[in-house]
Amino acid sequence: MQSKIKHYLFLRKYSHFAEYGGCEKHILNWFREIEHQKIKVTLAVSRGKKYLFEERIKKNNFPVDIVEFPFDFKKNFMGRFFDLFSFLMTIKPTHVVYIQGGSFFEFNLADALAGFLYTKGNVFISEHIGALAPRTKTSRYHFGFISGLSLWWYKEMAFYLLQAYLARRILALSNGVKERLVEWYGYPEKKIFVAYQGIDINTFKPDLTTKQNM
Repeated sequence: MQSKIKHYLFLRKYSHFAEYGGCEKHILNWFREIEHQKIKVTLAVSRGKKYLFEERIKKNNFPVDIVEFPFDFKKNFMGRFFDLFSFLMTIKPTHVVYIQGGSFFEFNLADALAGFLYTKGNVFISEHIGALAPRTKTSRYHFGFISGLSLWWYKEMAFYLLQAYLARRILALSNGVKERLVEWYGYPEKKIFVAYQGIDINTFKPDLTTKQNM
């Protein structure tokens, strides 16, 4: 009996400003390597951003569906969780790939938890930029002299770490990105794999004269 076809949902969230760049090229490279006869692929993007991919996916004849998020990720933790979980119920993916392409932790614990519960753990995170340094741990003073415990800082770091543990695999664009995730945020090193982005040699060609001058 043939097993059920896998359905991968790639999530790419944008701020108001968006353009086609290195992250988008990386996504198309993934689509190019996928055996589409074995795997169904859907790409979800922020509202009004389908245009970044539509023509390019059509030009390459990728059998990829593009949908837009029907919400804006601006609610609190529980609101954000239920928005995404409801969205996943309409798409019905077996695997979810969160693409952190514009800023570190574009998707947060609420998003990862929704994907983890819906897909029964088939969650992947792709980190395309270097992690920002954690916020400085500071303590409030009570009565002017009793130092607090900086509980807000530990809570924030715990949320980041839990998000990493929910993922089956984390793809980092370079060893530098991987090292920051491990050193600054305590990400489990065994879960992180480095997947370099290739260079378009038709656009960027080595020039001996320029190299010697530099």
